[in-house]
Amino acid sequence: MRILVIHTFGLGDMIMFTPALKNIINKFPDVKIDFLVLQKVSIAPINNCTNIDQLYFFENGILPNLKLMSNLRANSYDYILHTSGTSILKMSLMMLLLKGKQKVGEYEQVKVPWYKKQTQRLDNKHRVESNIEIANLITIDNSSKETPCFYLNEDNCKFADDYVSKFKDKILIGIHPGCNEKFANKRWEIEKYIELIKKLNNKNKDIKFFIFIGPDEKQVGQDLKKVVENIELIENSLANTAALISKMNLFITNDSGLGHIASCFDVDILTIFSKNTHANPNKIFPYSKKSHKIDFKKLNNKNTEVGIVQENIIQRIGK
Repeated sequence: MRILVIHTFGLGDMIMFTPALKNIINKFPDVKIDFLVLQKVSIAPINNCTNIDQLYFFENGILPNLKLMSNLRANSYDYILHTSGTSILKMSLMMLLLKGKQKVGEYEQVKVPWYKKQTQRLDNKHRVESNIEIANLITIDNSSKETPCFYLNEDNCKFADDYVSKFKDKILIGIHPGCNEKFANKRWEIEKYIELIKKLNNKNKDIKFFIFIGPDEKQVGQDLKKVVENIELIENSLANTAALISKMNLFITNDSGLGHIASCFDVDILTIFSKNTHANPNKIFPYSKKSHKIDFKKLNNKNTEVGIVQENIIQRIGK
């Protein structure tokens, strides 16, 4: 069996598709799966998955993408599907250009005539569950048991083990104070992160802070390093970063891809949704039994925002 998956969103959304991916692989162990993706960074969680065959990337410009569609039409796909959350109008038109025995996906109010099977997108359903419903159109299992995953190799795991070995007696708290610069409205203010880290550092000397930064967050990391010495600045490959996140006792983050990485491991997660975010936390919070969120758009509390976050952290680490 050969399947094409179209994914036009980013890293976090790919992680929210991995439970559906695992359901497909569990049902069809020999399946070969191709991906057509928009953001190259989004393939990191699936890079080491043995069932992934070919990775295709959208080009710049209409003509190169039409050529890409033509090339994909030559592949004999048994199924073509898209991940949940993308524009259904754009996705359905793209699916029309492609050739496959069965096309499956989501619809909103009106069903798509050229989809063989489809499920309705609901506003109150988490994106992980929506993706699983799409996969169920293929597996016919009605399964919902899988959890998000990030496929790591031995080198990634060894890197993380070696890195944290010198902090065996510490409470490891990972913090991702940034996010994609294009979505800066998602960020909790850096001044509040600085105040929070100072308070936690003064209260408990057993904590070691790991500050995870990317290309858009170098200045954020430097600002934190100036005021608190007890931190490790982490800037590495996404796979090594994921392996390090798996070693944390607690991971604190804005609405970001790294928060979704934490959901792949047995890590307590605290996601801060700022007052300025446009996201719906109930649809896209990190999908884990250990996932907790603070939505400052809805929270009405006399305490300061830093105080509220600090209280939640103390509940998680018990000190």
